[in-house]
Amino acid sequence: MKKLSTTNKILLLNGAIMLLYTLLTVLFDGAYWAFAVFLLSLAHAIIAFVVGLILLATHRKTSGLAFLLSSLIVPLIGLSMCLGGLGSYN
Repeated sequence: MKKLSTTNKILLLNGAIMLLYTLLTVLFDGAYWAFAVFLLSLAHAIIAFVVGLILLATHRKTSGLAFLLSSLIVPLIGLSMCLGGLGSYN
């Protein structure tokens, strides 16, 4: 079995976290939860960005760049899921 790189591990971890709070919108139906996922996605992206900057400053460039990359990916996916969820509620 091939060992995952640090970047892949960090991206998978952030994807799993995003999947967990996205399941809230599936389990608890409503526009309120879709908006809550938007806020969680925003907080997740901000935290990933700050962690990425800290890791870059401490000379852990691979991990820092992976967190910065996930701080860009998380809001793109999270916002689209949020807006898709809100679109089904009239």
